[in-house]
This record gives sequence, C-alpha cells and structure tokens, in this order.
Amino acid sequence: MMTLEQIVRRIAESSGLSVEEIMERIRKIREKFELLTPEGAARIVAQELGVKLETAQVVVRPLRIEDLAPGMSRIDLVARVIRIYPVREFQYSSGRMGKRGGVLLQDATGTIRLALWDDQNSVLEAGMIQKGDAVRIKNGYVVKGIDGANELRLGNRGAIESNPSDPRVDELPPFSAEPTKIGDLRPEMGEADVLGRVASVGGIRTFERPDGGMAKVATLMLDDGSGVIRVSLWEPWAELVNRLEVGRPLMLENATVRTGFRGGVELSVGGRSRVIIDPPGGEELPPVRERMVKVKEVEPNMPSVNIALRIKRVFPVVEFRRSDGSTSQVLSVIGSDDTGTIRVSFWDEQVEKAKELKQDDVLLLKNAYSRTGLRDRPEIHVGRNTLVEINPSGVEVEAFKPCYTKLGDVEIGDEGLEVVGRVLEVQPLREYATPDGRTGKVLSMLIADETAALRINFWREKADLVAGVKRGDVLRASDVYCSAGLYGLPELHLARDGEVEINPAGVELPPVEDLQKLTGERRRVWIEEIDKAGERVEIRGTIVHVFQRKPLFYLCPECGKSVSGEGDIVCENCGKHITPIARAVLSFLCDDGTGNIRTTVFGDLAERALKLSAQELSERLKSETDPSSIFEEAGLIGREVVVRGVVKYDSFSDALELRGLEIEEPAPIAEGGRLLEEIKELRIKKEGELSEQG
Repeated sequence: MMTLEQIVRRIAESSGLSVEEIMERIRKIREKFELLTPEGAARIVAQELGVKLETAQVVVRPLRIEDLAPGMSRIDLVARVIRIYPVREFQYSSGRMGKRGGVLLQDATGTIRLALWDDQNSVLEAGMIQKGDAVRIKNGYVVKGIDGANELRLGNRGAIESNPSDPRVDELPPFSAEPTKIGDLRPEMGEADVLGRVASVGGIRTFERPDGGMAKVATLMLDDGSGVIRVSLWEPWAELVNRLEVGRPLMLENATVRTGFRGGVELSVGGRSRVIIDPPGGEELPPVRERMVKVKEVEPNMPSVNIALRIKRVFPVVEFRRSDGSTSQVLSVIGSDDTGTIRVSFWDEQVEKAKELKQDDVLLLKNAYSRTGLRDRPEIHVGRNTLVEINPSGVEVEAFKPCYTKLGDVEIGDEGLEVVGRVLEVQPLREYATPDGRTGKVLSMLIADETAALRINFWREKADLVAGVKRGDVLRASDVYCSAGLYGLPELHLARDGEVEINPAGVELPPVEDLQKLTGERRRVWIEEIDKAGERVEIRGTIVHVFQRKPLFYLCPECGKSVSGEGDIVCENCGKHITPIARAVLSFLCDDGTGNIRTTVFGDLAERALKLSAQELSERLKSETDPSSIFEEAGLIGREVVVRGVVKYDSFSDALELRGLEIEEPAPIAEGGRLLEEIKELRIKKEGELSEQG
C-alpha cells in the first residue's frame, strides 16, 4: 500500500503539478467528504488527473525537505541538524507548564525547523543530539509556523533517531562547524554562529514593554581578530553581563544579524539563541587588542572606556551639594570624532585638569566610564582613576563632519546633523525673557523635504543668519541638533557653531505645493492599519495601560534643549545658567479592538489629560516619587479618546508609536456623522458592484 507521500510524489511526477497544488486539492476533497483519510483523498485526486498508481514500474524516491507541505503526515525524513534552539518553559492557557525547543534540519534540497514540545525535548536536554548529527524523523507532520514558514512536528508516536544506519545519510551535505568571522557578517544572513572575546561590557537596562511588562537588555562588544561588533543581549541572556570581563571567550549560536540603529552590522541574542562561555576553541582566539572606541560604540554603563576626542564646546564649572552635605564640582565638555558627538563630565579633582581644555583640543581618556545621560543617551564620566591627556603627541582625531540626514529619519536626541529643506512657513522674530530676567530672540520656520516637515529654530545671534528668508527658499543647515518640541515631535535647532546656506546650488526639492501635503489633514485609521513612520493619522480607542514614567521633563528657555533637574543649572548646549521650563508628558497604550499602539502627548495636551498643570505636577513630584497615584486620580484607564498625531519609529523598542498633536473625547454628533458617511460609502460601493453584475 502506498503512503500519502508516495501518492503525492507519483501525482507530481505524472501531472506536473506542484506538491502545494496537490495538497490543496486533497484538502478540498476532505472538506467535502469529512470521513475520508488523506490517502483516500489523494487517490481520488490521482483518479481525476488520470494518474495510475501501484504499478510495478513505479519507483518513488525518498522524501526530501523540498517535498514537504502543510497537511502532510506520517513523514519519514533523514536530515542533518545545523542549529539547536534552547529549550524554554512556558505556560499553557490552562495554567499547565510546558516546554518548547527545536532544531533546524537541512538536506540537499533545503531547511526546515523541527519543533519539539514538552517531553520530546528530552533528547536535547540530555545532549543526545548535537549540531552536525544526522537524524531520522519518524511519523512527523507539517504545519504552517507562526512566521509563515513550514514547520515539522512529531506525531503521537513520533520519534527522533540520532545518526541512524540509513543509506539516505550519505546524500546529506557535510556540516561546517566553523563560526562566521565578524568581518564577514552581513544582515542578509539572518542568523549566524560567532566566536569571539569580550572587548567591552555595558550595563543592564530595564524598560517597559508596550504590554506593560518589564524587560531587560544589555550590550557588549565582541572581537575575533577580524573585526569588532556590538551585541545586544535580550532576556533571558541580559544578566549574563554580570559574569563577563574583558577578554572572556564567548560563542553565540543562532544570533540574529541585523543593521544597527547607528548603521553597520550588529548581533541580537534572544530566546532562540544560545550563549556559551569559554567554549571549545575559545582559547585559540587572539587576545583583545587595546583599542580606542569610537563615539558610536559607547554604550551606557561601560566600566572602562578608552577614547580620543576633539573638543567642540567647554561649559562652566558647576558646584552642587550632595545628599550628605558635601560640596562637589563638575565640568562638562562636548567632544567628537568622525562618528558623532558625546558629552564628557569631569568630577572633583579632575576638574582642574579639564579647565585647561579649549575648543579644537584633542582629549585622550583611558579608563573612563560611561553612564546614561540626558534623553537616555550615553555620556562619559572622568573619575579619579582615569588617565587624562590633552593634545598628546601622535594622537590624531579626524574632525567631525555633520551627517546629512533626511528629515523623516531625524530622531529626538540626534546631534551633528546636516539637513536640507524648502521653507513652508516663516514665523515672525520673537523676543523673550527668561525666568531669571535675561532677554533673547528666536526665529522659527517650517522646512520640508520629500520625507517629512519639521520646525527649525535659530536662537539669539543665529536668527540674524536667516533674516530675510521667505517661503519657497531652500535652506542647508549644518551642525543641527534635535530635541522634543512642544508636542513631543522632533524639532531642530542650529547649534552654536552651526552654519546656514540659503538656496544652495545644485539642490533639487519638490515645490512648496507638493511639500505642503506633508502637513495636511490626518485620516482616521484602525490601529492595525498603521504600518510606517511619518504618517499623520487619527485613531479612536480606549486607554488600557499607562506607562509609569515621570510625567515631567525640562527644557532650556534659552535654546530649547532638554536639560535635567530644576533650579539654577547650566545648560549643556548654550553654557548659560538657567531656570528650566517644566513640560508635562504622558504615555499610554491605546487599543481600538484591532490592535494597540503606544501613544505619547506633551505640554498642554498632557496637562489636560492629567488634570494638573506642569507646575502642579512639579510640586506633587517633590513629595511623591511614585507617579501612580497621579495617574489613578486622573481616571485614565478605560477612558475613550480620539488622538491625532504623527507615527514615529522607536529604535529601542523596535515598534511604531504615535506622537499626539491633539487629544479629545469622542464627540457623539461628529462620530455619528462619520459613521453615516461610512454607511453611505458602503451603499454606493455595493450599488456599483450590483450594477456591474447587470
């Protein structure tokens, strides 16, 4: 008696149909005759196509991976294990605990994942299967996996036999156990095994996921002699950094190869990966080279940083009182190399050395350390054990060049940008007074390229550079930074050393009329339809979760840049003593039944939602470190809202978010009118379809 696989193969060879097409015909016949077995349905298909079965001349070759299709069962397959996925525990909906693991199989025709459930994972937990082993899968079946790819599973009487005595083993391609060199990694590889030594270690960062749960991630740099690469360790591997030191060999198995948010290639290690400390062959790796890191490689909480920088700005010394009553000093500078800019803070006894620094000096630091600074960006701290050299002989730092960036790619916190845009709107020059009595001026305008429209501000003497600019002109601005504007959207500022070129030669941009569409009306969408950054949309949904972050942030009244703390402080950008301006901020999860999206509103919008002004929030937070009571009093959970805003991509959470420009409760009359219009549109569409049908 022929098996299902033999029948399908015979039909395919005789009819020219693909395995997927044949399985689809079998499925339709079984839907019509529910009691029919797959083999019986396959025989009906063969009869319909005039294919004769069970003749002496029929020779069916062994089943291969390319032959597998969803719905096939009783599979007998020989393949080689090329990846092993770790066994993880999970909880079924019934509350029972389960296990899931698996391997990636390969033969001469392709690859397929074999998923193992519960007790089936004993072969992995006992080490009975290793990478490179040939295995025989008995009584398997094929389903469509959650990623859309075919997935092989074991039936009730299924089994795995390791290194079987089977002639099909000789047809398998040989296994290469060699890890991929860091210098050869490319994002299109998808996954890779990498062996290297720890070159530097970052700290663990905890963040709130969109579902309200907490998650952890840590970073390290890995060096194998062919290159150095950044590695993100997600749960369950994040805590591993507490056991690592520079020079320790690591093997990363099944690491995801991707393009990093700063460009270049990075590795991501998560639940499907394995990390092996001191693996076999690790001792043969070349020693970690003492090297100067680049600005783009600095991560928060690195215990030891060696770096060479060119000084861009030096800020005044700031004295402050610690909680124990003692007095300390800090002096900050902005340094740069050819990859970016970063803040460096000198503390206490190192301040005297830092006072010698001036613009364009070369600063060499050895054994500094990094911390999380403003806007969660890393900054470098110089402690008592840090070696500091100013303009050392033989040390060259390539000058920082502003990086040309499309307006749609600008993120809050970016510095050293070069942007080009056509002017859509010019606001009148505005003079202002700071809370401490000083005066200044600012000129703001809206510029756009084909990707987005953003506001750019020219403060104090920089306003004179753009006097006379009018709608339709093209601006090229170099050395620009981005901060959160009034509504939390990216807003540009020309830095102190920035330059502006008006109507530069050779620049082509769409006309004002086309670019004006980027600021047009927002369309009502379902959350599941939101699929790209830069869209201006309107959603209606229910607040189902409030993110427990401090509902305040602070801005410099002089230059508009984010600052930390209250009272009389020094702005890191303009170098002046200021009294920061408080702004409210609120982040929540909005759900409309089709999906949910993290939504953030700022300024007056957040104040109205929280029913407290920024000043009232500031007073409350002086005595309440936990903001949960503020959110509870506002009655946010369960509130239905209409939000209009711009979709942004958050690189840290790897998810789309909505930055709200307007938020309100649904208006019954307006919502009823909208529903009526939708019904009319559906009716017109239906009448049109009926008319076409005659």
